[in-house]
Amino acid sequence: MRALHACHLLLCFFALLLCACTGNLKNKGDKSKSNESVKPIALYLFNEGQGNAIHDVSREKPVLPLKIFDNGKNEITWNKKRGLHTRPSRYRVEKSSMIAKLKSEKPAAKIINKIKQSQEFSVELWFRPDNVEQTGPVRIISISKSNGRRNVTIGHSASAYDFRIRTSDVNLNGLPSLRTASSYQAKAELTHVVLTYDTNAAQIYINGESIPWFFYEGEPPGEQLSGNLTNWDDSFKLIIGDEFTGDRAWKGHIYYLAFYDRSLDQKQVLSKLSNGI
Repeated sequence: MRALHACHLLLCFFALLLCACTGNLKNKGDKSKSNESVKPIALYLFNEGQGNAIHDVSREKPVLPLKIFDNGKNEITWNKKRGLHTRPSRYRVEKSSMIAKLKSEKPAAKIINKIKQSQEFSVELWFRPDNVEQTGPVRIISISKSNGRRNVTIGHSASAYDFRIRTSDVNLNGLPSLRTASSYQAKAELTHVVLTYDTNAAQIYINGESIPWFFYEGEPPGEQLSGNLTNWDDSFKLIIGDEFTGDRAWKGHIYYLAFYDRSLDQKQVLSKLSNGI
């Protein structure tokens, strides 16, 4: 009996040891997976240098190219080395169809649907405003329909950055928006911005630094932005440097734009910042 009892104890010991090893291997696997590089679901490098097409060079299909509709105004031009310069002659127009635009011809459905599925996202961009006297807020990038309907927008009003995210807890215009605190002033210089959201919190990183923000306009849902992203409209298109109504035009240079269906952490943001443009 004692021998059988000893064998039973020995078997239990080896079983526990096997479980521990399996758990360690699983944890190591999970850790390596979490450290994998997050790939963009849409990526624009603005390095074509000529023509009216900007290619989506991400590996996510179908691709979502952008097109310049300049209407002979010469208000959207290529930089000598890299990037595009948007320089509208006026901020407001009576006929929005006549203003120069840089936009997707098709809805940004692949971006929107991937984000709705993951319920989190990040937008990364490199840009340089011509000046920080522009108000509106002017739109640097936007997935929207008009100046009153959007999924996500990054812009600025004078020296304050303005971020709008449509969730189930705010209105269809993404209000209240997230404004950068007065302690941080936007500048007319090359800038790296990352906006992240994961239904629990929104984070704004400017040149790798986590920037405090406050709710601006509208009724705040709480101390943090909250709500799911299931109400994102997959008929909205991607536009750069304006709103589809033609009344939020931005003057500046854009060099890089990427969308992710994951919320990047600060370590990942710093890594992307170090990559430069």
